[in-house]
Amino acid sequence: MEKSIKLNLPPISLLDLPESTLDFILKCLSPMDLCRMSKVCVLLKGKCESDEFWENHIKEKWGRVIGDAVYKEWEWHIAIAKDGVLLNNQHTNQTGSMGSFSGVWPNLCLGSYLEHFKLLNGKNSNNFMMSLYFSLETGSFWFPAQVYKELVIYNALVKYDSQSNTFQARYQNRDWGFLGRNIEWDMVRAPAVDTPPYVVHVSHCSHNLKPEDHVEIQWRPDTQSPYDWWYAVIGHLDSCNQNCCRCHYSDTLIVEFRQYPEESDSRRIKLCRKKNEEQSDQIEGYYGGIRKLENEDEIETWKRLFPLQIQFQDDMEDFDDVGSLEDSVESFHSHDDMEHFGDVDSLDDNVESFLSQDDGDGTNPSEHHTDASQGFTFGEVGSMRNSNSKVVCCHFSSDGKLLASAGNDKKVVVWNMETLQTESTAEEHSLTVTDVRFRPNSTQLATSSSDSTVRLWDAADPLFSLQVHIGHTSHVASLDFHPTKNDLFCSCDDINEIRFWNINQYSSIQGFKGGSTQVRFQPRVGHLLAAASGSFVSLFDVETCMQMHTFQGHSAEVHFVCWDPNGDYLASVSEECVKVWSIASGECIHELNCNGEAFRSCVFHPIYSTLLVIGAYQSLELWNMVENKIMTIPAHECVISALAQSPVTGMIASASHDKSVKIWK
Repeated sequence: MEKSIKLNLPPISLLDLPESTLDFILKCLSPMDLCRMSKVCVLLKGKCESDEFWENHIKEKWGRVIGDAVYKEWEWHIAIAKDGVLLNNQHTNQTGSMGSFSGVWPNLCLGSYLEHFKLLNGKNSNNFMMSLYFSLETGSFWFPAQVYKELVIYNALVKYDSQSNTFQARYQNRDWGFLGRNIEWDMVRAPAVDTPPYVVHVSHCSHNLKPEDHVEIQWRPDTQSPYDWWYAVIGHLDSCNQNCCRCHYSDTLIVEFRQYPEESDSRRIKLCRKKNEEQSDQIEGYYGGIRKLENEDEIETWKRLFPLQIQFQDDMEDFDDVGSLEDSVESFHSHDDMEHFGDVDSLDDNVESFLSQDDGDGTNPSEHHTDASQGFTFGEVGSMRNSNSKVVCCHFSSDGKLLASAGNDKKVVVWNMETLQTESTAEEHSLTVTDVRFRPNSTQLATSSSDSTVRLWDAADPLFSLQVHIGHTSHVASLDFHPTKNDLFCSCDDINEIRFWNINQYSSIQGFKGGSTQVRFQPRVGHLLAAASGSFVSLFDVETCMQMHTFQGHSAEVHFVCWDPNGDYLASVSEECVKVWSIASGECIHELNCNGEAFRSCVFHPIYSTLLVIGAYQSLELWNMVENKIMTIPAHECVISALAQSPVTGMIASASHDKSVKIWK
């Protein structure tokens, strides 16, 4: 009988393994296991902290959101740390790139920022990749990245929040204000180019761009601001047709921002292909370099982000059919609370004369246009009577699909413009709702009330308010959301106090005097805030809250203010007149005196830039500012207290004390 032989072999140590085998094992370890293994012995400590293992972990988790710029910035921080100056005396940090800022970040041009500089003390500064990994993981390192927000890509400094697995971002535009919190991973990307935010990106792709190429283009509102990146598609020249395209032979490049409707003045711009320098539109802003999108994933990201706004050529076979509103007339009759009034062609034959100098293509109300308008119509296409008392405010959502109105009923009525159904919020306000505004690119909306509160709602579930903001000590008269800082909104009360609020905080973040009737942020860029108080309208710098200018000239109280879509002009309404002001010059460039019933509200036409629609007693006044021509449209049975417009649908809404809201186009 054979005896089994037992071999008493000594246990195999990791250190006895071939180096290639040991390296393979270490590469399979998680970051935490690598840290634990580094404590076994000196040899394993050196291996486990080496760059080759940590580089894999960085690429695996962070590869999509960090680029070469992050590594360059980290090299700089390592070099500073090894020098030892900042570590010995934090106050010698003249660049502001390391240490800690109390309150507002300084107005410094930072490539990155390390909150806790002690992370690099001692031997940690020798472990490049490992120290970078943990600075990213702990959120102490604000690194350069690009953030998708609304219709723009911002160059920002970003840090990770491990608890929520999201990011925070700061954006430098005169200071380092918050761009956002709880930003998802797919909204952050590594910088696509290594061009600094204030420098024009030099690219030679413009010479070979052709229609339907997808691009990103640098844009900034003024020469003091950093560039952002906007998505666009190359379009055709006006001289092109189905049989002949001349784009490739022209030095003119047509850039289309298809997130804007066809009628919008902001949809198409003309640039020179041969210029590798900043090109100014003067009205629209300043355009820098162009980057052609070769990667389908990048194009799909834009499509996914803005499926409702972006219109692609392949989906526009029936784009010339503009009869969809007329086709839906029968559906207006099918709802008990909807009434259809009149024909959209209800204006008389003098419309052509009335708009003879407005072709709808310009953006400056002072410019003289010579092409006659063709086919202009303006008429009522729908009406809603869901209120038992005066309606005093209304507003469209960004996509034009929702219309909110409110007033003495102490609740908001939300009208779905596609289904024509309505829903109402709960009556949580105890007094009149004085203003209602949608949050940009959202179904959320906010209301101000005479009960001294501001409430946040979601139109998708309006049965209860999401937030209540308390801080005003008197009737809150108006509020508005910032166009780009989506968490920021402001309000004013009847004792002249303006408050800035952050949705993520329940207390106001800033307060100052200057507005008692209405507040409205400047569209697109949001640098300025217009506030009406008494017979004056003041402009405030949003960042500093300093009063920049005061428009004087009304002899009665200003009831209503509105901006043109580009934020270059401001209209103000009092009972006796309407004035249009140039922001650039500070002068009144157009004025219309009331010869009949008192004026109350106004809005710029969403398509015809030189046409101002004014709400008066029972009628709408269509004012061609260039020709100074007036057309009166019978509209309501009482005062038209508010007007709103949607540049996406081309519709105008009017709210009245006769308890109704009407839609015009």
